[in-house]
Order: sequence, then C-alpha cells, then structure tokens
Amino acid sequence: MQAALDSTALMLSRDLAQGTITSTQIGTTAQNYFSALHTDKEAGSISVSATYTAATTGKGPTIAVNGSASIPTDFMKLVGLPNVNFNASFTTSWGADLLRIALVLDNTGSMANYNKIGALQTAAKNLVTQLSALAQNNGDVYISVVPFEIDVNVGASNVNASWLRWDLWDPNMYQNSWTQQSWCSDNAARP
Repeated sequence: MQAALDSTALMLSRDLAQGTITSTQIGTTAQNYFSALHTDKEAGSISVSATYTAATTGKGPTIAVNGSASIPTDFMKLVGLPNVNFNASFTTSWGADLLRIALVLDNTGSMANYNKIGALQTAAKNLVTQLSALAQNNGDVYISVVPFEIDVNVGASNVNASWLRWDLWDPNMYQNSWTQQSWCSDNAARP
C-alpha cells in the first residue's frame, strides 16, 4: 500500500504541475492511480483520499495521499481479531518560491581561446534572464557571481577544514607570496 500511495502522490504532483489535471480532479485521479497500482488482493475495506494544499509564501504546493485498509487474520481470529487495520500516507511537495543560485565563472587566460569568454558571458546573461523571469516578487531569485581564476580565498578559518586537500597544493606553481593560511588552488579545494 505504501508504494502505491507514494507513486500515486508523485504522479498527481507531476500531473498538476504540468497542467494535465486541475486541483478539483485530484481525488478521482488519485483513486484511479491507486487502484491501478495496488495489487494486494487480501486487503479489504480500502479507502484512499488525496488533499491538495495550494502554495503559500515560502512554501510550494503539496499533495497528501492517505490510505487505510484491513487484512484478514488467521491465527488472531482465535482471540477475537478477525481483521487487522492499517494506514499509510505520503505527502509530496514541489516548487519553491525562493531560488538561490551561485555562478562560479572561469575568467582565466585560457577563456580567451576560441571566444570561450564570449560564450560564457552570453550563457551567463541568458541564464540570469531566464531565472529572473521566474521571480514573482522582489527577492524571490538571488544570483551570486563568483569569478574564478587560479586560486580561491577560502579564509584563514578554513585552513584545517576536512574538505581541503593540502597534499594536492603545490606552492611552487605560484609566482606570489600567498600562504597556505588563506588561499588554495582549485585542486586543493576538491573533496
């Protein structure tokens, strides 16, 4: 029953998000999906319901699918329990009102080859335009742009962080006085 309810809720959310069904069709569609998926022939008194909750500020829409049934017993009949009742539920949510994106853009010298920097600028502008169009209110979409060259300043407080790989850092590759205390190469920052 749980697997059938899970699949039912996921299919309902997909259908509603894609406009295949409306919120008034959720109950009937839930019953149809569940009936096609639930194959336990022993269960009786099956009841399935679906509840749609519209999106609110900071929360996307949800669909909760609940089911209950009973199954006949063999041994428990001897002590007066001919059936055992059980319940299951699943809730799905989708969409988010807030979108936070960080673009780490390579601006090293190699990006000058084959107009890679031009292609990067065009792609970044197009992405920012598309994501900004999703905003319904001010502050719904935040986009951070981080230029990436050879090194990234991860801050002195992260010098002993477990995700830094100082064994991959080669200070001889650099022509400056940066120290291991605050800077690491892209190799050293890899997990």
